[in-house]
Amino acid sequence: MSSMMSPTLALDDDGPVLACGAARAARDCAARSCRCWRASLDEGLAAEEAVERPRLHPAAGVVHLEPGWPDDVASALEAAGYLVARLAGPAPLLRRRQRRHADRRGG
Repeated sequence: MSSMMSPTLALDDDGPVLACGAARAARDCAARSCRCWRASLDEGLAAEEAVERPRLHPAAGVVHLEPGWPDDVASALEAAGYLVARLAGPAPLLRRRQRRHADRRGG
């Protein structure tokens, strides 16, 4: 049976610096984890900040944007030929799950 989780550990010479993961479909959970660890490791954001960033969801030919994306992002996507749907709010259940993992890290 395949796993529906994407546990990830980031290590440096002294040991673990970040543990994260997400659950759901394989492509979705890997993308969520990657988004958060990239923001934490590459940009230096605290885990909570990384989780709270707005997301975009490409699905069935439509790019769904959570609130918080600048208008020029939606305009650029539309100019490139994408259909854009601006969501009324974030997915609260997913944010709670991600925040719980951030809290365990101390972020």
